[in-house]
Amino acid sequence: MDADQSASSRLEISVDELKSALATVIGALEEVHGPTVIVDADFYWTLFVREQFDLSTEPPSPTAGQLTDDVESVRDLLANGGMEPLWHLLQHTMGMLAGAASTTLDHMVEVPAPPSYA
Repeated sequence: MDADQSASSRLEISVDELKSALATVIGALEEVHGPTVIVDADFYWTLFVREQFDLSTEPPSPTAGQLTDDVESVRDLLANGGMEPLWHLLQHTMGMLAGAASTTLDHMVEVPAPPSYA
């Protein structure tokens, strides 16, 4: 992909949108499962984050991610603090979200419209 194509395909995502989306998703997940999500799998397919958005090359082979590694890494960081590359923390969090998503394939969620201030 050349520089012109990559610049024209940029997308702005506001952090507030991410916060709202995650709050909605976590709220719905809690309605379905309560305070704990039970996932009946540990390993899953994943791509390295740089490869996920590079469509200029042949599709890479997926690697196996491990949900127990994701959960342990996030729990350790939340309990003890420390330095972690942001992409790595996001990748572990996405693994946890993917695990949760795998338990909700038959569930619909109603997202209320925002209040109108007319």
